[in-house]
Amino acid sequence: MKIGPFFSSVDRKNYHCLNFWDIPAGASNFPEVDAEIAAFLKQGKHLVINYQDEEKLPDSLVRAFQLASLDRTAKGYKTMVLAPPKKVTPKIEKPTTGQGLMIAPTLAFAVQEFQKKTDDLDEVQFVSVFASTVMRTLYIHGGLRFRRGKVRYQEGDPNQLRGDVHAFVNVESKNHPYLIFMTFRMRTFLRIMSSIFEEELFSLTVDIADAAKELLNVIYGQSKDLLNVRKAGIRPSTPVFFQGDRFPADNYEINRVTTTLTSGKVVVVPFECGLGEFDLNIWLPDDFDTGPIRGRRR
Repeated sequence: MKIGPFFSSVDRKNYHCLNFWDIPAGASNFPEVDAEIAAFLKQGKHLVINYQDEEKLPDSLVRAFQLASLDRTAKGYKTMVLAPPKKVTPKIEKPTTGQGLMIAPTLAFAVQEFQKKTDDLDEVQFVSVFASTVMRTLYIHGGLRFRRGKVRYQEGDPNQLRGDVHAFVNVESKNHPYLIFMTFRMRTFLRIMSSIFEEELFSLTVDIADAAKELLNVIYGQSKDLLNVRKAGIRPSTPVFFQGDRFPADNYEINRVTTTLTSGKVVVVPFECGLGEFDLNIWLPDDFDTGPIRGRRR
């Protein structure tokens, strides 16, 4: 056990627990907690945040826990907050940077959750890593706090793209090829890039398109590193920018993996915030091992 000025840190076999009490009123910087978070993020464990004796957590701690939760989710672990319902603040209950924080009334309940196996598509490791990395990257590079919607399979014609501008990257691994692409409406895309560039943008330029490719390159690179820890064998790949509303069957740079999205299944991860909506799409071949997925393709 490690004891700080207003918290204790406890290591268990499968989880790490942070307990809080008597947090200084008005305090905004918590270097001791930041150091402890940095330490446990290196461990392959779930996280418990216990503030049952506190009326309210400072906003800076809430943000730190949300980012830590994104890291945990990307690596296949959960973050549980121990707090009576009357003390759960909106920022904890509906986190602005993701959906990873879950409320638990007791430690026993949290431990049971850690032991559960899920049949939910959201929890498939491959999808979860990319979804969490998207939210983290947009938050760090543009201060954007997107909310992730319910993961689903693409309905209708998958070659009909939802949006005007897209960034594609081929994913080649030791087991299967995949295709990752982010799809935006032009207006939403320019708003997002305006936030990242810190200046208002009104039209698409070569520089903006290159920045979008670089953004996907960061997301892909971080996701690749996380998945390769689990021996996915994913190789480096260069993103491609594309405009249009149909999957480009004649674009060799994009079509190294497939020339039609109907040859597999497309998982859609929707995101939204005040700037608009966009989708992260993941094309998976039909023989992809979906592990715990039991839902049928729609």
